[in-house]
Amino acid sequence: MKADSPKEDMLPEQLDIIIPMYNPPKGWSGVLIERLRPIIEKTHHLVKVILVNDGSNNGNVASEIDLLQHQGFEIKSVQYTQNQGKGYALRQGVRESAGKYLMLTDIDIPFTEQSMWAILKSLESSQADLALGQRDDSYYENIPDSRKRMSKWLSVVNSKIFRLPVRDTQCGLKGLSRKGKEIFLQTTINRYLFDLEMVFLGSKNKDVKLIPVPVVLRKGIQLSNMRLKVILPELMNFLKIVIKHWV
Repeated sequence: MKADSPKEDMLPEQLDIIIPMYNPPKGWSGVLIERLRPIIEKTHHLVKVILVNDGSNNGNVASEIDLLQHQGFEIKSVQYTQNQGKGYALRQGVRESAGKYLMLTDIDIPFTEQSMWAILKSLESSQADLALGQRDDSYYENIPDSRKRMSKWLSVVNSKIFRLPVRDTQCGLKGLSRKGKEIFLQTTINRYLFDLEMVFLGSKNKDVKLIPVPVVLRKGIQLSNMRLKVILPELMNFLKIVIKHWV
C-alpha cells in the first residue's frame, strides 16, 4: 500500500537566500560554503540558495555552482547575459522564489551569522514583512569616504524628507515575508537606490510591517568606493522617488 504523501502544512517551511553576483572573485563558492552552512545546518527550514548571475563574463560561475551542489547546497540558478544592476538582479531572484521567508544578501555574505539569525527571527515571529538591516556607527568607520557620504546623506533624507520609519535603507541584508515579496516586485529601479524605493513603497502600505533589525559587518570585509558614474545616474532615480513621494 502506497504511503500517503505528507500534508503541505507538515512540510518544513522554506527559506530562500537570494544572492546577486557580477564577475565574482575566484573561490567565491568557498565563502558561501563557510558562511551559509551554519545557517543551513542549524535552521529547521528547508534552505534554497537562489544565485542570480547578473551578466558575469569572467567564466568562473558555472564550475563554482557545481561545487556548491556537490557540497549538498540546494541551488537555483538564474542567468542572463547583460549586466543590469543589483536591483534588477534581486527582482529576478525574488520572482523565482517560492519560500515562505526570503533573505537578500551579497556574494561575500558580509554580515555576521548573528545578524542573519536576527533577520530570520524577525520574519518568523510575524513581526516583519520587510526586515531591514540597520548598520551601527562602527560600520561607517571602515568604509570608503564616498560610501560614507552617500549613506549619511540618505539617512538624513530618509528621516527629514521622506519621514521613513527606518534611517538606513541601503543595508545589504534584508528579509521579506510573502507580503514583503509583493512590495519588492513593485520596485523599478535597477541599481543602487532600489532599496530606498522598496522601503518607500512599503511605508505607504499600512498593511506592511517594516522592522529595523540591528546588524554587524563581519571583520575584515572591504567595501569598494562608489564611482561618480554610479552616483550620477542614481540622482535621476532619486528624483523619481521624490516625485512619487509628492504625487
